[in-house]
Amino acid sequence: MKYPKILLIKPPLDGHDRPIHDLIVLLRKYNIDSVWPGLQQSWPQIVKTAVEEDPDAIGISVHTGDPVALLGHLKTKFDEAGLGEKILVAGGSGEITFPDVREKLSAMGFKVFLSATSHEEIAKYILERFKEKERKRQSEFVVQSAISRNILASAITHQERGALILQIPIENNSKTVVLGGPTGAGKSSILNAVLERFGRHGTKIAVFLCDPRGPKIKGAFLGDRIVLQDHTLNENIFIRSVSQFGNYSKKRIAFLKKLADLAKHWGAKVIFFETIGLGQEASLAIKTMADLFLWVALPNETDDVRLMKGGAHEMADAILLNKIDQEPAFRAELALKERFQKPYFPVSATTGVGIDDFCKFLEEKMKA
Repeated sequence: MKYPKILLIKPPLDGHDRPIHDLIVLLRKYNIDSVWPGLQQSWPQIVKTAVEEDPDAIGISVHTGDPVALLGHLKTKFDEAGLGEKILVAGGSGEITFPDVREKLSAMGFKVFLSATSHEEIAKYILERFKEKERKRQSEFVVQSAISRNILASAITHQERGALILQIPIENNSKTVVLGGPTGAGKSSILNAVLERFGRHGTKIAVFLCDPRGPKIKGAFLGDRIVLQDHTLNENIFIRSVSQFGNYSKKRIAFLKKLADLAKHWGAKVIFFETIGLGQEASLAIKTMADLFLWVALPNETDDVRLMKGGAHEMADAILLNKIDQEPAFRAELALKERFQKPYFPVSATTGVGIDDFCKFLEEKMKA
């Protein structure tokens, strides 16, 4: 998979995110994946996100403040974190449009685009620079028995690009947990609530957030980090967005297993995969890589008739009935009790109802 990924960011206290949203839509058409962690990110959050995502390019949108001071500070932090080789692009309004400001930013390594610049021109610049970088990428990558966050991120990128990953075998009794469910079921919100509890214990956790690439508009919007941004600065948590085209083939499952193996070298004891929407066939495939397969269901999509049909819920080790604070869940709970002899948890990721009981269940499974 050789297509570029860009991390799009806003400086702290800059709330103009509409241009970012528009740019994401346009970049997808040019086969470029976009990571968007959301607004109000602190500088340390931005830097740690950049380390974990290991993007090819970083785009900064500036509409308020002094662009030279803001981007100069950010460039220093990137260099200190070992991110000095990234493609840097910037744009916005206000002072960043002044010729002398653009000249200073160019000297720092930023390619500045004005608001009148076509998205096609921005995309072509990123694609051309990406091709230059890929020609220099090494074809092999060695992973030692213990690796840092930076090396883990780089190893994942090399794995995505088809490089040969040479791993030293490692003993690690980690557990892999897969969350499946339809779009909008609240998988990210449940994962956020779980990390809130697990993250306090000092256990190293790796999280892989899978988002789809479209069949027509190829690039992926990798936006699940927005929900998990409270955990960005937890040194025991590693979060990585992963784009995916098509379904869970054997080749794709093998790739995801390799990501889990790499996370073990970092020391992860629990590895979470949040999947794209799954059908029955995909669930059979994904279950082969999971120590625990969890299905997140919605009350208005969980009735007796639907549960009589074959589906991913049959493959799950446990079912979470989410958003019980928003939907009449009585009929769904009754149907689950009648149809399945397996653990199920009525929860609300928003209010926290039922999350403690589910986390206790999860902790017991992790010990097994």
